[in-house]
Amino acid sequence: MATLAEYKQQGPHASRHEGGRYLQGKSVYSGTADAPLVSVVTVVFNNKDGLEKTILSVRAQTYKNIEFVIIDGGSKDGTQDIIRKHEQSIDYWMSEPDKGISDAFNKGIAKIHGEWVIFLNADDSFSGPTVLDEMSKQFYNAPVVTGFARSGQKLIPKRVLRNADSLTVRVMVSHQASIIRTSLFETYGVFDISYKVRMDYEFWLRVLRNEKFHFIDQILVEFAPGGASATNWKKYFAEELRANKKNLGIFRLIGLSRIFFYFERYFGKKSE
Repeated sequence: MATLAEYKQQGPHASRHEGGRYLQGKSVYSGTADAPLVSVVTVVFNNKDGLEKTILSVRAQTYKNIEFVIIDGGSKDGTQDIIRKHEQSIDYWMSEPDKGISDAFNKGIAKIHGEWVIFLNADDSFSGPTVLDEMSKQFYNAPVVTGFARSGQKLIPKRVLRNADSLTVRVMVSHQASIIRTSLFETYGVFDISYKVRMDYEFWLRVLRNEKFHFIDQILVEFAPGGASATNWKKYFAEELRANKKNLGIFRLIGLSRIFFYFERYFGKKSE
């Protein structure tokens, strides 16, 4: 698995396009003691309408120290037109082919300067303009601040999670609704690009074995239905088992409730 340092050293792809405020000579934002710099990383591929919704949601945030980075996988549908339309609100963007979502996340991490980072994918949005303000109030309680993400009537996770829960329960935190101290990527590594849909789960297994989180009992993010994990349950199942074997060593640590979840999803039964 590549390290963050290796991602920072990577040269551009031959077909890379890039831009944003930083490449226009604008200075990098600096955080303050009461408002650390928060980086928002958005990854996108051929989703121009969803991306614009996400950009407008980030722009609407009242938190005063936000760095916004967009990583596009080489879209051909006009996504770059949307990026250029809002370029003065984007600190850095790049567009080039990648090796999947994990690779795009890692490229984003390599470009940010914030003390904290949140991944808000194209077509996802904050539930309101004060979300980052609310999350920032908890920055000194734990290196991960998280809450609920909602899609229609579906909540992730299904209940408030606690640090006293088992590891296989704690790692059910919502990726979209979690803000992470950036230094954790130096300590625990970046996303494993061999995972195409459960890269977040595998990452949380590494991190939450040792680190605590602060859970906000609020809906922080609205996320779009579908997506890679929702449309390929067999891969979801296989990658989660592989992540458990890699990080837990034995399958029996999965937990009975998770086994039922796998069974229902894998054989196409209704799980909600």
